[in-house]
Amino acid sequence: MVKQTPEKRTRDSVWSLIKEAGRRNGLNNDELAKCMGMGTSTLGNRLEDPGSVSVDELLILLKLCGKRMIFVEVI
Repeated sequence: MVKQTPEKRTRDSVWSLIKEAGRRNGLNNDELAKCMGMGTSTLGNRLEDPGSVSVDELLILLKLCGKRMIFVEVI
């Protein structure tokens, strides 16, 4: 079994969030892109390269998936 890098796991997780957000809300790519405030082609770029998703876009995806992000300060 090939060991995944942390970067690959993160990209897979973001890609899964994009797909889950659409599936949970019954949205096609056009509708999902509109919810995220971007064009359909930009969403296509995010699907091809999930590492380019901004924090704002990630927060929208998490909200659409019924999840939330918690920031923790480590001292």
